[in-house]
Amino acid sequence: MLQASPLISILTVLLYLAGVFGFGGATGKDSATVPGLADSGSSQHNAASFVLASGSSVKIGDTVEASGRVVNIRSGPGTSYPILGTVSTGQTATVEGGSNGWLKLRFQDNLTGWVADWLVRPGKGNPAAAHVPAGLQSIGYFVTTSANDTTSLDSMAQAGKSLTGIAPFSFTVDGRGYISGKNNSEAVSRAKKAGQVALALVHNTSGDWFSSTVAHNLLSQQVNRTRAINEILYIIKTYGYDGVNIDFESVKPSDRENFNTFIRELSWALRPKGYLVTVSVPAKTKDDKSHNWSGAYDYKVIGEYADWVMLMAYDQHYKTGSPGPVAAINWVEQVVKYAVSTIPKHKIILGVPAYGYDWPTNGSAARSVSYAQAMNIAKTHGITPKWHATYKVPYFSYVSNGVVRQVWFESSWSLEHKLKLVKEYGLKGIAIWRLGLEDPRSWDVIKEYFY
Repeated sequence: MLQASPLISILTVLLYLAGVFGFGGATGKDSATVPGLADSGSSQHNAASFVLASGSSVKIGDTVEASGRVVNIRSGPGTSYPILGTVSTGQTATVEGGSNGWLKLRFQDNLTGWVADWLVRPGKGNPAAAHVPAGLQSIGYFVTTSANDTTSLDSMAQAGKSLTGIAPFSFTVDGRGYISGKNNSEAVSRAKKAGQVALALVHNTSGDWFSSTVAHNLLSQQVNRTRAINEILYIIKTYGYDGVNIDFESVKPSDRENFNTFIRELSWALRPKGYLVTVSVPAKTKDDKSHNWSGAYDYKVIGEYADWVMLMAYDQHYKTGSPGPVAAINWVEQVVKYAVSTIPKHKIILGVPAYGYDWPTNGSAARSVSYAQAMNIAKTHGITPKWHATYKVPYFSYVSNGVVRQVWFESSWSLEHKLKLVKEYGLKGIAIWRLGLEDPRSWDVIKEYFY
């Protein structure tokens, strides 16, 4: 076996150490990737057997696992070849060949690429998948709008065993992959004490809305993706989360493959460690790759790598659009039918709204309303909400300052019809946007249908 010179070995170790440490918020350093420059660690012995830089032997068909914290997969046996993706410690692959200190490997998703052999070791079999909770799930998106906002906490207390998990809307990522935000320790502590799943929700908002620019800058650069993944791991380990919920919205269709790559790399990094990977995706009834809102989301690929896929089956009619149901049952069913044709149904969690909109009919934007706010408006104007027989949602109209307004909202009755879809199509459960906006009777309905 050819031996690397002491100088090369020392430089390799130093470069490796420099590349892998750092939670961005704590260090401010570039935690890019492990450099794939170690071409000189070993040589090919024969057509079927290879000696690693560590001295261990592997042969074609053997399982190996990544031993570097972040390992580059390249299109050929050398650092001059493009990087196809990255994996982290414990990710397994099958040996298909080797050349001059590089191994040709096939990974679990059938991606084939080359890895420097000093970054792998003989495997012990496939890594354990994430610890996915059994049974139907009822996940609540947890949001605080101010320091004194306790609506989501109050909702958790009222829900009791009808709530199986939370996803605090706490962390935002920038275009370089650095994550900021304030952990809601009380929410996580309550969830853990109740035996509920706690998911760290990471979003791409900038200002008061989701940023396509942030998403592009993050997703299109491997160094930024890797940094974000390292920061997600830090958050999960530091604050005791069970996994992550990726809520990237306004992603441009041109970043579809970049988003796929990010979810793949995230899955490789988290799932072997037992952490859940969940992804929120816009609702759609077909895969239009050019669609400005939903074209970036490849249900098939996301469904392959995520443990759960949250279908955001709401905002059918949205704040700046025309009045109408937020989630009509016939539209929701179309969304579900498409989803189960591309995603394993046991991974699908149906996103359900707990809110509504109050639209002026003069074309201005609507205002969001909770169930309680909608009912108070109706009471103030002496109106009994109507029930739409086709859409299976409540609604009403009223006049304010000479302007006719329409309110479409959600109730425990409309939720019941969506729970029927979950059972009918064999889905994993529901994700409620958001805790504190719901009809209080919703928890009894969930208990009746799920538990």
